[in-house]
Amino acid sequence: MLLFLLPIVAVIVAEGVAGVARLTHSLPWRPAYGVVLVVLGAALLVPAARAIGSTLSAPEGLNVQEMPQVLAYIRARREPEDIEFVDCIARTSFLYYSRAEDLDHAFITRHTCLPGCLRRDLRKVVGKRVWVISNRVPSPVPRRGKSGAMLSCEEVVTGMLDQVRPRVDGVHLRSGMRFYFRGDIGVSAWLYDLRQVSPEALVGSTFCDQK
Repeated sequence: MLLFLLPIVAVIVAEGVAGVARLTHSLPWRPAYGVVLVVLGAALLVPAARAIGSTLSAPEGLNVQEMPQVLAYIRARREPEDIEFVDCIARTSFLYYSRAEDLDHAFITRHTCLPGCLRRDLRKVVGKRVWVISNRVPSPVPRRGKSGAMLSCEEVVTGMLDQVRPRVDGVHLRSGMRFYFRGDIGVSAWLYDLRQVSPEALVGSTFCDQK
């Protein structure tokens, strides 16, 4: 997302520099124009340097690239018939870091985090062991009775499956981006053994209706 916003930020910065140039053009002391530009440039570099420093010095337990580590964790424990259920938020990073062997086992949902859509997709993978891969970020899924409350895709999916079967295995890697966003964001993979579960079992899952 930040990469998509970068061109817009660059245009805004350029317009700001042009505005400063117009304001300082009439100053009697010509070097003032250069001084103002240097000061503005330094003001932009300071937060950028702090952000880079925070990322590079992230303490142990925080990661900059979580998806490759999560996929390595799954590969080391995956059985031949396992399925990787990738939610729409994790789709881009999964496709970027995955290998051919990962894609062979993947079911990538293209829907939003709405419970009805995810329940429909989950019915397609029951009967197997399923790794639920999620990129944990806030997502605007309303909880009944709590208008405005937020559920992530991970909460929606695991909330449904936890009522059907307990988690067998899993990992959550916290992101170094926690320095910039509130919440315990990162990438998760949770394993559910759904080999003895029928698609109809998910119909009775009422997690989203209870919240």
